This record gives sequence, structure tokens and C-alpha cells, in this order.
Amino acid sequence: MVLAGLWYSVWRPMVLASAEDLAPALEARVSTAATVLREAAALVPNARSLLAGRAQVTSEPWAPVIEIDGRMVRLADLELSLEAALVAAGHTLSTGDRVFLANGLGERVAALPLDIKLQNAMAMLAATTLNSAGKAAALPASLASSGRPIAQPTRQPLARPNFAVQRAVSFSFMDGGLQTTLSAAATTVGEALRANGVVIHPEDHLTPDQMMPLSPGLGVRLVRAKPIRISGKDFVVSARTHAPTVQMVLAEAGVTLGPLDRVEPALTTPVTESTEIRVVRVHQYQEEHREVVPFEYRYVADPNLPLGLKRRVQDGSPGALARWVEIRTEDGQVVNRTVVDERMLVKPRADVVSYGTLSLPGPLASLEAATRVVPGYSRVDTDTLSVRAVMNVESTGYEAGPQSTGKWPGHPWYGITSIGWEAVPGIIAVDPRVIPYGTRLYVPGYGFGIAGDTGGAIVGRRIDLFYHTVQEALRWGRRIVPAYILE
Repeated sequence: MVLAGLWYSVWRPMVLASAEDLAPALEARVSTAATVLREAAALVPNARSLLAGRAQVTSEPWAPVIEIDGRMVRLADLELSLEAALVAAGHTLSTGDRVFLANGLGERVAALPLDIKLQNAMAMLAATTLNSAGKAAALPASLASSGRPIAQPTRQPLARPNFAVQRAVSFSFMDGGLQTTLSAAATTVGEALRANGVVIHPEDHLTPDQMMPLSPGLGVRLVRAKPIRISGKDFVVSARTHAPTVQMVLAEAGVTLGPLDRVEPALTTPVTESTEIRVVRVHQYQEEHREVVPFEYRYVADPNLPLGLKRRVQDGSPGALARWVEIRTEDGQVVNRTVVDERMLVKPRADVVSYGTLSLPGPLASLEAATRVVPGYSRVDTDTLSVRAVMNVESTGYEAGPQSTGKWPGHPWYGITSIGWEAVPGIIAVDPRVIPYGTRLYVPGYGFGIAGDTGGAIVGRRIDLFYHTVQEALRWGRRIVPAYILE
């Protein structure tokens, strides 16, 4: 593996480059290659090849160099661990001290475990050196085909160590009110905290900052940001904050609230570790709904309507209702509906039909025939009898004489109605503005009649029933009765 590495890192670049351009790098490259071969010979003494022969690897034992406390020390026994080799050389390590691998350029490239065998550490050093050599300038192609052996380098100078010890530095560290003493082999505060497993988030407040050089006894204070989570219908925010209340956390995260939005927990709640904040988007609005109110059907008994008759008292019609509903949604879902106002725009009107329950002494035809003959009507057809309307009226009786009309026999208008009809039983005086002349009527207790007269006292819902004699009129007296208006 070492020789293969030489081919890709040393010889192949020499074939691809010109000697004139890269001559200044020749000496450095030859010295690097010789160092690699010597290290390989120390690890694998039996390894020999054409390239190794040309390099004239020395058989002189080679020992690595470590820098510790400003001194350069050689470590002789490759079978010992790194820490044991240091002890054998008269140096001890304290807790937190670290040993670094130094590449061929003198750079610290990796920390080593203290229990690693020195021989294995040298193998890592060889690989690191090859990697560093691969980054150097290529050698001239003329030397690659030359049969001359590569000159043997001089002994490894102590000024360029293979390993370096960095002593741990103690410092004071306060984390969340808990103070402790830490130590680390580090050059900066941030490096020292990472070496102690301290995780620092970008939102945390560290004093001094991570780039501050580490020095013994330095006081370091860490104020950690609290992890929080904000969730809503269409977003989730995970962050760290120093804000003391939920309201300030939302403002810091740029979450705006509507006038009805709800926050759980409340805005004034103090923020603690791993606080979960839920924002519920609340909207409230009103809708107007219009409804048709159906009418009802009513059948009512009418004791003043003769048995077997029906009368439509009122046609039914539907109503209209306007209702205002307040709707509340949370995260787009309706959670409540409340009727805040309603108004009946059109009241429904019931469909009312009355049916007669009044028993009469005989059929209507015989009743009519037994009482009076209505002028112009020879007979009432009871089979087709139908009531168009009914109204309660104040009724009285009258006759043709002077007590009722002021006329005596011999007067030209004696016994004549106001519209010129002969005054006979069955004539009913009415207010023609309420009941038109010629309207057929039925008055319980009086019988059938027709509106054919009027008088000065007959105004509004008042009727006067004609009789032959004063005694009959007085016997009727004054009554409130239903007047059935017939079809």
C-alpha cells in the first residue's frame, strides 16, 4: 500500500510535469519520499522493491518525535502504547491532556487515543504524510526515468515533531445556574466546551464567545435558550428562545394573532423547557337564513251553523321567517351556531273550516216554507246550500207601522222597503256597505231572508228583521246572533 501510494503521489506526477517548471520543488519532494520509505521500512523491514532499492532506505532504526511542554522528545519502543511510551521517556499526562498527530508539514491533523500502540500511530502518520505529499508540487519527468538512486535524506530533525501534546486547561463553567470546573486541551472556549461534550445552540448566550482564547481559571457562563414548539392549522415552528412569556415568544417568531384567535396556554404564561404553544385561528360571522313557515289546518265546530253545513272561514297561506345565525369556526371547523335574531317577515295564515253543530227542527226546506216566502225566490235548494261567510251581528225586529217606520196606513210608502220591495217576513234591513242588497242570509231563530231594506239606525254590523206585527218584533227583542251569508 505504501509503494502504491508512492506511485500516485510521487512518481506519476513526475512523469506528467516538466523539469524546468518544477525544479525548485525537487529537493522537498525527494526528502518527503525518502521519509515515507524510511517509515515503511521501520514498519515492514522485509519490504523491498525496485523503488525501495533505488531509494536506498537506511537500516538505521527510526524513532518518532513528540513535542511536549515545549521540548522535543524521541519515543524509542514502537510496541508500547502512546501514553506508556511517554512515561518511558519520563513524561506523564494529566486528565484532559491530548496527543495530536502531526503530518509531514508540521500541522496538527488528528487527536489520538492514548492507548493506541505507537506502531499503529506511526502507520497513521505514514498515511497522513502520503496525503500531504499528494498535495505538493509534481517532480520533473526526467528524474522519473533516471537510473540514479534517490539521495538518502539526513536524520529526522527534532524541529519537526510527529506528535504533539496539548496540556488540559482548567476553567470555571456555569450552565443554567449550576457551576462546575472543567478542563480541556483546547485553544478556544468553544473547542474546550465541545471537548467536554457541551452542546451549544446558536440561540444560546455564551460569555465570553466561542472564539475567545482559553486560559487557566477563565470564567465561562452559558445561558441556554428554551426549546419551544409553536403549532397551528397550517404551520409548525420549532425554535429556541429567551423570551419570558408566550406572548413574547409569538412576537419573536413572527406569529400574528387575529382579534378572536385563541392561544394555549394563555399569552401571559411563563415559558418553560419544551413549552408547547398552540394557536387556534378563530373566525366569527353571521349568515341570514330565510325559511318558509307552513300554515296549519284548523277544523272548528260552529254551534250556530246548522248541522251538516261547512264553511271555509279562512284560506291558508304560508309565512316567511328571517333568521340571523352567528357562526363560530376554529381552524376552519364550525364549532358553534347561535341564533342571534329572527323576524317573522310574513305571518302564516291558518286554513280554517268550520262545521255546523246546530240541530234545526226539521229540514231546511220545511223550515223556510213554514216561516216566510222570500220575494223573488220560490224555494231554497238545501242540497246545494253553502255558506260563504258568517258574521256576528246585533239584531232587532221591526214592522211596517209607525212604531218602527213612522208611517201609517195610507202613507204612499207604507209597507214598502227602501229599495221598493214589498215589506214581508224574510226582508232583512242591513247596512249595504257591510251586507249588499240582495244577499241571501240565514239567521238562526229567524230563518232565511234577503237583504232588502235599510234604516237610519242600521249601521255597521246591525240588522233588523221584518215581522207582521209589533208583538212579534218586540218578542224578538235585541240579540247578538250569527248571520250566515249564503252562496
